[in-house]
Amino acid sequence: MNALFAVNRNKDIILINEGAKKIFGIKVSLLNKNLLYLTGNTEILKLIDDCFLSHKETSKEIQKDGIFLVTVKCLSRYWTEENPGDIVVVTMSDMTLVRGNQIQREEFFANAGHELKTPLTAIKGFTELIEANNKSDKLTPYIEQIKKQTDIMLKLIGDMLSLTEISGRKKPEYQNIDVGKTIKEVLSALETEIKENKIKTEVTGGLTLKAEPKDIYELVKNLLENAVRYNVTGGEIKVVLSKEKKGAVITVKDTGIGISPADQKRLFERYYRVEKSRNRNLGGTGLGLAIVKHICQLYNAEINLESRPGLGTAVSVKFPPN
Repeated sequence: MNALFAVNRNKDIILINEGAKKIFGIKVSLLNKNLLYLTGNTEILKLIDDCFLSHKETSKEIQKDGIFLVTVKCLSRYWTEENPGDIVVVTMSDMTLVRGNQIQREEFFANAGHELKTPLTAIKGFTELIEANNKSDKLTPYIEQIKKQTDIMLKLIGDMLSLTEISGRKKPEYQNIDVGKTIKEVLSALETEIKENKIKTEVTGGLTLKAEPKDIYELVKNLLENAVRYNVTGGEIKVVLSKEKKGAVITVKDTGIGISPADQKRLFERYYRVEKSRNRNLGGTGLGLAIVKHICQLYNAEINLESRPGLGTAVSVKFPPN
């Protein structure tokens, strides 16, 4: 049973169920008693205070003899003679088992990824050796396919390991990062693909962020890889770095094939591909934007996507002030 209770602006409890009483170890009635009779948890108290001020529904995971997802919602039109004015309704869902299973899955992916990486790297090495000594044109297509599929598998494993590491990390180690320099490094790594597709690139503005270098590199890399992968021959990619009062913004805009409204809703899900056959042919793993989403969550950054089929896509990531 989920816990549920509600308080008025005086922090008096006006509603409470048995689930809430069980979680907090309460056996007596607390109706019309102050919230402190139920809990003095500072995180829950702050969520309630902030909800009264903002009237916004908010959720946060809190440790209390387990892991609970605490959601607060303000009802601004609640009015009776006994309880006039706004109330905040609090629900608590036990996520302990869910998070435990998630940790086990992440550990499995990490261990399996590391175990698979070694034989795949060996296969790639032997394939390159065979290619160097190959004297038969008939074998060339097969060698190329082995190389291509091995690279796809290695990239998939690399993305899985990155996603597992980022999603399991609670707090980054901050350093001053020159975002413009990072973008140049990524564009240099993508130079071959950019030239093959005759794509023009432009970077404007400058930006310094406090973050872990590998996180900003991963974020920029995945955004730019998509901008290249889903662009058109002779297309353009524009990267804009800007500083605003409410934070720093990285925007990557392309003139590619665009994304339909239906696909945009699921774009940041793990393994979701807009065009499955095209994505596989280009080496996509379906994890790039999931990695971007988790990096944004780690830094409390906002991500915004605007796209129209046939006209291109623009992705903006806004980091809060450091």
